[in-house]
Amino acid sequence: MAATTSDRVAIALACAGCHSPQSEAMVDLTDYGADPMRQALMRYRSETDGTTVMHRLARGYSDADIELLAAYFDVGAPTP
Repeated sequence: MAATTSDRVAIALACAGCHSPQSEAMVDLTDYGADPMRQALMRYRSETDGTTVMHRLARGYSDADIELLAAYFDVGAPTP
């Protein structure tokens, strides 16, 4: 079954707490782009000795989850 907009929004909500335009502490993902998002999440997931929050979150994402996030945060996508 194809992913819906609701599917993309649901998984992206986890990102909004730290990565929204209002957050000054972390990177704003509003215009991040699909390819950089995909590459970053796959890198975080593959670094088994990484201990940051992003490493821990990415290890829980499947390939399909990463594709949903990449699609959501493609250039011009709104932050949830």
